[in-house]
Amino acid sequence: MTPEQRLQAAIEKLEALRGAGTPAPWTTTWGSATVPAADDLGSGDADLIVTLHRTIDAQLAILYRALNRNAPERDAAEMLADAILGGTQ
Repeated sequence: MTPEQRLQAAIEKLEALRGAGTPAPWTTTWGSATVPAADDLGSGDADLIVTLHRTIDAQLAILYRALNRNAPERDAAEMLADAILGGTQ
């Protein structure tokens, strides 16, 4: 598989998983704590969560590279950081 094919496959998978997932927030109040609400999760959510969990190391590499150098993908890394943080800070 060429790099372009791998990128396209990853895009298609993430878009499909995103479409199958249940929109957040997935929390409920239990006593005085806010906890994940498993009852709110749909059947496509487990695959989405597992796939995104696998991307953590790659996301960290992108963020560290942008932080430690003036990387050409700095804008994309900043968008990734904003997404992780839930918006612009």
